[in-house]
Amino acid sequence: MVEEVQILHTLSGKETILTATREENGYFIYTELLKKETRLFLIDAKGDTLMVAEMNDEGFFVFQPLPADRSHLFLLDAAEDQLEDEILILLIDKDGNENVIHATQDGNNQFRYEYIPPKVNVDLDLMEEMDVPVILLEEEKEILNTAFQNLEFNSASDIISFGSFKSLQELSDLLLKKPEWRIKLSGHTDDVGSATANLLLSKKRAEAIKSVLAKRGVNTDRVIVKYFGETTPIESNTTSEGRQKNRRVEMLIIQSEDYVDPSGSSGAIQGFEGEAGLWFRVQILTSGKKIDLADAQFKGVKKIEEYFNNGTYKYTSGKSTDFDQLDKVILPALKKKGFKEAFIVAFKDGKRIPVSEALKLLND
Repeated sequence: MVEEVQILHTLSGKETILTATREENGYFIYTELLKKETRLFLIDAKGDTLMVAEMNDEGFFVFQPLPADRSHLFLLDAAEDQLEDEILILLIDKDGNENVIHATQDGNNQFRYEYIPPKVNVDLDLMEEMDVPVILLEEEKEILNTAFQNLEFNSASDIISFGSFKSLQELSDLLLKKPEWRIKLSGHTDDVGSATANLLLSKKRAEAIKSVLAKRGVNTDRVIVKYFGETTPIESNTTSEGRQKNRRVEMLIIQSEDYVDPSGSSGAIQGFEGEAGLWFRVQILTSGKKIDLADAQFKGVKKIEEYFNNGTYKYTSGKSTDFDQLDKVILPALKKKGFKEAFIVAFKDGKRIPVSEALKLLND
């Protein structure tokens, strides 16, 4: 018997999914938790409130007038279990120009938006770690493809249609059997409606799937959410069929963060030449060009180290032989600083190796 059911609840035209869990007596119980209205405060460096905003009907916190060409610090009035790694904020300047900004969690309910001038942004050439897809067996491909093909949402909302849950359950089961895998969810929309609303909708839909996987036991650290709104169509938006294909959440099974290509890179060392012993570090940034270690991109983090690997510069912090300290203290602290995609890497005699291999060496 299923352990939970989803119920579509409609009130005054607003749709909500309620999740009811099965009790020992066989009944399904839904408990309503009353939430106060979430507010977002614009604060200064001392923590004093400068402006306050509540979420509008589209799901944005709106600040007006507030320019997007400078950095800002925000404080979210929400319970810890309601916090996300990133929030979208709509800024409207004094001339009425609208800009959607991404503010990342900076610890203690604070979210930071770092403005990078266009020229500096180009010069830094910040990159993400390249995704390494897992080579799936045919039955594993079928589970992933079925989950993608059966995924449907209620019109113009992030409410997952009931018929999609069976396939998502099978996907969850597969991920639970393969704890070394991660899944990347990329949300997209058609071009109906405003670009800002579509950006938020693509985020909410990808996060809705993340929530479903989490409720079925998949660790959220293994689920990566990306969202692009209407910016990357795969078909023309001039036909209903094309728009339907553009409304999607792509799913990609990828290797663990510490995956190291066994083929290496032209025999060159992939780490810190001349270093001896077994060391762990937290990798926080990747760039196509060298970055000044005193750059504001590092947000005041000290003892930054640089290494070159597969044609890109990698930046790390927290060098230590103590994996548990990095995993339980340093890594969470750096993620709260805004490095939400930071992860632990390992090196043996200066060469990068998988973390799993490093832990095995420690235990031998």
